[in-house]
Amino acid sequence: MTRPYRLFFHVQHLLGIGHQMRAAAIARACAAAGIEVHYATGGFEDRDWDLGSAEVHQLPPVRVRNRDFSQLEDDTGQLVDDQWWDRRGAFTLDLFKRLKPDFLLLEGYPFARRKFGRELLPVMALARSVGIPVASSIRDILVPPSKDQKRLKALEIADSMLDLMLVHGDPAFTPLEASLPGVEALSQKIRYTGYVDGGDGSVQASDHRQGIVVSVGGGAVGEHLLRQTVQAARQINDPDLHWRFLAGPNLPLAVQQALQEEISGLNATLEPARPDFRALLAKARLSISQAGYNTVMDILAAGCPALLVPFSTDGESEQPMRANLLAKSGYARVVDEETADTGQMTSTIKAMLASREKTPPPPFSLDGAEKTADILLAVMRRKG
Repeated sequence: MTRPYRLFFHVQHLLGIGHQMRAAAIARACAAAGIEVHYATGGFEDRDWDLGSAEVHQLPPVRVRNRDFSQLEDDTGQLVDDQWWDRRGAFTLDLFKRLKPDFLLLEGYPFARRKFGRELLPVMALARSVGIPVASSIRDILVPPSKDQKRLKALEIADSMLDLMLVHGDPAFTPLEASLPGVEALSQKIRYTGYVDGGDGSVQASDHRQGIVVSVGGGAVGEHLLRQTVQAARQINDPDLHWRFLAGPNLPLAVQQALQEEISGLNATLEPARPDFRALLAKARLSISQAGYNTVMDILAAGCPALLVPFSTDGESEQPMRANLLAKSGYARVVDEETADTGQMTSTIKAMLASREKTPPPPFSLDGAEKTADILLAVMRRKG
């Protein structure tokens, strides 16, 4: 082949930013490996991502209107209808035809963003008809569908339409079947890449840690954790202990303004999410956060003692499962979001500050982006 191998990477942002961080790290690693990456994004352009040399293709954007994902709206604020889906599907299919890629990589589908089958199934069918490999890029733990028939449908699509399932995790920590029963029948398609570290590189853990960092990832579902931790800070009432509250980009402005008033009188600051988040963790006595994939990568890479309060509203099981696995292995303590009160938060924080626990090295590999690139390259080379 005279030109570089060409990857069509479809990524759909709807609510959180975690999967975008992971996808961006994979895009960078693939580009660094010499792959010509075409990053087709269907979310709103709400922030810049470091994609290396990948070329970005903006699809007609869409986002969720409510947290239960039951309604989607377009860039005019209107609910998407059949005509919108027809336009979006035609746009993506035409882009795929024009680019003539050597590999089709789908972030999440068919195990997440299932509504987008209307757009993606025709692209997958075309790819398979001309011998282009198709793979799904999925995180370590999946949230099972509300209805079992949806799980079975996803497995059916994976069986018939995917060549590979790239799982960005480690089976020794948690195998995919622990969160997706039945997937073991597709074991010949599964490749574990190790965890994808989308952070800002390695940092040196400090021997003189100070203060507490409270973070909520993108912030879309972080209000409860921030407000409960503010109350715990008041209960602890230590003027020498600095609390740094980080508001993610999706935390509503009204909530940020209310929090600014609530921390009045405390040795505390409320700031936007910071690009040097990992460096802050490396110097902190304690991290208090949810248990999203990328936040956990940052905590482990920084070696910071961690109190995890996993998001569990609306039946979400991914974060509680990851948090409890880490706690069982001695990498964190966990407080249940739905049952914990301020008293439990306060006592747990006090106990962790008093113990001065040290976090051991990560229990799994963090070079999943590079290994993903290696897998894709190997498949494309075999195809010729």
